[in-house]
Amino acid sequence: MEQEANSLKNFLSNQINGKILGPVSAPIFRLRKKYRIRLLIRGPKSLRLQNSLATFISNYKFPNGIKLSVDVDPISFN
Repeated sequence: MEQEANSLKNFLSNQINGKILGPVSAPIFRLRKKYRIRLLIRGPKSLRLQNSLATFISNYKFPNGIKLSVDVDPISFN
């Protein structure tokens, strides 16, 4: 799972204008029998960055059983 997160990080780091931190385990690493890992993308708050991320993520092929959720402007990291 962490290997896949690193793969996504490498894929995105070559294509976006922002700094990618992580992957790190979520504070609650396992929730409802599912494991969670986080990546944090820091960059200018712009619609351009959000749109380019949406495009690149939709082109990325995730293995079966892996789900991605995106939080824009997270208030906390719990």
